[in-house]
Amino acid sequence: MIKTLIFDLDGTLIDSKEDIAHSVNRTLDALGLPTRKLEVIYSMIGEGVYRLISQALEGHEERVKAGIRIFRTDYKKHLLDTTACYQGIEAVMDCFKGRFLAIVTNKPREFTIPILEGLGIRNRFNLIISGDDGWPKKPAPDAICEIMKESAVSGSEAIHIGDHYTDILAGKNAGTFTCWAAYGFGQRRDLIPDLTINSPLDLLTMIK
Repeated sequence: MIKTLIFDLDGTLIDSKEDIAHSVNRTLDALGLPTRKLEVIYSMIGEGVYRLISQALEGHEERVKAGIRIFRTDYKKHLLDTTACYQGIEAVMDCFKGRFLAIVTNKPREFTIPILEGLGIRNRFNLIISGDDGWPKKPAPDAICEIMKESAVSGSEAIHIGDHYTDILAGKNAGTFTCWAAYGFGQRRDLIPDLTINSPLDLLTMIK
């Protein structure tokens, strides 16, 4: 039986890609650089702010520090312009409310908590670990292992659910079951998860 469910945030619990991409483009514009197609930026999301801006500024690496500063300031103002929970997330939270629910995200806490609070789901989770909380970012397993320790479960009693290949790798590295959220905007690459869901509601029948 799965006792601990560990969720990624962007592309798994919430559809935040448009707000992130528009902030990236406003950052590029502020730096006097050409903006990018939204779909291209979507493919860059999932490995933290530094990696996101570094990729967006490819060829202009000397501007990454300034780009991160501009992005953080801009994105704080636009966290919930279009961002929303994926359909079915509330039902999933209701179904598994008796179990240990956690979030591990590479997203900084300054963005993570206001979004969860704004969407009214922060209190649904027993533990939230953000990308700047002191643990190495996914695919490192450290944050997931910390959650297993806090919830007193083994890898066979936990599952990590995410839309990005780093989520699958992190779960495998931590020894948990892995679930790929195919409805998100991340990339699985050639990794094979234990489960694949096309909607959050699939979890209701797949996890016992």
